[in-house]
Amino acid sequence: MSARVVSSDAVVDRLQSLKLVVEELRREVRDLLAEKVVLRQENADLCQQVRDLKRDVGYWKSRHADVKNKNVLVQAELDQAKAETRQLKAEQFGKSSEKQKKVDRSNDLADPQNPVDPEKPGTERKKRGQQPDRPAPKRRDHSHLPVRVEVIDLPDEEKVCGCCGLPLTDLGCSKDSEQIEIEIELYRKQLERKRYRRTCNCVEPPRTVTAPVPPKRLPKSIFGTSIWVYLLIEKFQLQRPTHRSIEQLRLLGLRLAPGTIADGFKRIEPLLTPIYEALRRHHVKSRFFHADETRWRVFVEKAGKIGHQWWLWLFASDDSVVYVLDPGRSHDVPQKYFPDDARIPMDNNAAERKIRNPAVGRKNYYGSGAEWAGRLAMMLFSIFATLAIWKINPRTWLTWYFDACATNAGRAPENVEIFMPWNLSEERLAELRNPHGESFPNTS
Repeated sequence: MSARVVSSDAVVDRLQSLKLVVEELRREVRDLLAEKVVLRQENADLCQQVRDLKRDVGYWKSRHADVKNKNVLVQAELDQAKAETRQLKAEQFGKSSEKQKKVDRSNDLADPQNPVDPEKPGTERKKRGQQPDRPAPKRRDHSHLPVRVEVIDLPDEEKVCGCCGLPLTDLGCSKDSEQIEIEIELYRKQLERKRYRRTCNCVEPPRTVTAPVPPKRLPKSIFGTSIWVYLLIEKFQLQRPTHRSIEQLRLLGLRLAPGTIADGFKRIEPLLTPIYEALRRHHVKSRFFHADETRWRVFVEKAGKIGHQWWLWLFASDDSVVYVLDPGRSHDVPQKYFPDDARIPMDNNAAERKIRNPAVGRKNYYGSGAEWAGRLAMMLFSIFATLAIWKINPRTWLTWYFDACATNAGRAPENVEIFMPWNLSEERLAELRNPHGESFPNTS
């Protein structure tokens, strides 16, 4: 009996221990389940972080691509800025063919007919200018200028003898001398058009008749031909910047806006185009050419071209000069203007001399602000250089041509060939060359 009790107690103990093991295992299972939940949450958090990181990677990749593209643009702008800096340094500090060398031998030239011989007196090198053994040149004749008489009289207190006080007697003559003066006068031309009334009883004609309005070169402009001729010569022959001409006119009492001048120049360009085309048609028939080129800036954006540097080309013949503005400097430019049988002299000094004047303009006002302004500059450079060959006064010629444009309702005349120097008679050439009747003594 006791043996059964012992075995029963052993079974109970065994069951009790198994229950404890089961409870322990249950606790471990619960802990594992709880840890599983935590791990799942951590895994979900990590997955979200991975997705966020992938999104950030895509964003920063796009930003990196944007920065690379921006770096390419910045590098291009930097290269352009460096090129412009080099150009400006070359223009400001570089050597120029128009400048005189430090050692100038032009005033110390030997006479080929009288070579220098140290042992023979009188053969030493002579400087240019007035020579001691030559007569002085004659004084220039200014009798063609108008005369303004100014009478200079003694004060009343000096018209008596200094000793006795008796009055002086007028001799009826004067001791004359003269001096040259200049006076630039701006004025308003007041146009008073006469009006008439009919005295008849006719029905159709208007009752009042008024004199017609004088023709204008630029319709609806209050500035006359003389103002525009002055401004064109100032800029494109004397190479003065527009702001200096504006300041000069301001000192004389006239205030002009830069926009007014630019608008007038733009309206003048179509009037000079037929003259320029006629000049080019005649020019290509010449027997030979001198040619040269120099820089000219045109401050406009042009497709396919980087920067604002264009090229001013000059083609000079014996009786005409043509300037051409082109974006490039290649050999294609002269090929457009040289005829097949043209002969080009080996000596190109004539072209280099003629291109100096536009080079001065380039340094004074830097170039042209628009393509139409560049075309106008080339036209006037060509016209003024050609008139200089024919010794024609450009002010007189421009006034003549613009008056013809005004007569034609502000448009270029139908036949511009009559204005070309090679088509003018000797009498007309003489009038254009010497409009003031000046006499030129022989000083040779």
